[in-house]
Amino acid sequence: MARFPFCPDLHPCEEMRGGERVFALVHGLSYPNGDYVPVGFKTDGISFPRVVRSFLAKMGKGFSTAIGHDYDYAVQEGTRKEADYKAYKRWQQEGLPQARAYTYYVMLRHWGWIAWNNNKKRDRSYFFEDLESLKLSK
Repeated sequence: MARFPFCPDLHPCEEMRGGERVFALVHGLSYPNGDYVPVGFKTDGISFPRVVRSFLAKMGKGFSTAIGHDYDYAVQEGTRKEADYKAYKRWQQEGLPQARAYTYYVMLRHWGWIAWNNNKKRDRSYFFEDLESLKLSK
């Protein structure tokens, strides 16, 4: 298991989402507040509207926070506002400059409803890679 803010091992999936590569966690990811993202969860990293993709990094610093945020949007156990604020606080813990963490947060608050609403309609299996395909033992 990886501990935040380190990025866990990722397995590239065959699947693409919005023209972006999708990865599955080979090991779970644990956060300081007790949140946990399980093995097999699929993520596409930090997602941005196309208009800003060339300006901001998709992977790298901030990526382990993006995994947790994707998970929060997938399982929707809290509100979207809570998920976005949790990501904002994690980006700060991860050491992102305050201005960048706030910019990401504002973008989530502005555009995140699209992913949130789309995820409501999806079966839970959409978010998880089969453990066999990851060649992992349970």
